[in-house]
Amino acid sequence: MAAVRIAGAVYLGYLGSKILLSAWQARQPLAVSGAETTAPWRSGFVVGITNPKTAAFFASLFISVLPMQAPIWVQAVSLAIIGLVAMAWFGLVALMFSTRRVRSVYGSVRRPIDALLGVALIALSARIAVTH
Repeated sequence: MAAVRIAGAVYLGYLGSKILLSAWQARQPLAVSGAETTAPWRSGFVVGITNPKTAAFFASLFISVLPMQAPIWVQAVSLAIIGLVAMAWFGLVALMFSTRRVRSVYGSVRRPIDALLGVALIALSARIAVTH
């Protein structure tokens, strides 16, 4: 268990340092075109909805509240709700970030957000590493 904890802490530290370093490097500005199409929405939605971590996250929420002896229909309805919630969430996020105004605002605050995320991941990795 200690090896898994340390490996997780090292990986989080690695991710945090990569994000923090990328926040300080010069980047190309986000492309903000004048024409609005459905291509950015579709691309963002497909990436989000096909991420297996999404299913694991939403499933863990429902597993924690469903009783062990829940009938099969309750489990089926829960699975359908998980799918609908994931589709609604990622559809909303994709829709929001496919608009020109949101992309423009995010482009101006992306570096500080990345820097804060990098620092938070490094701090979390340090805490995990020293926690017994």
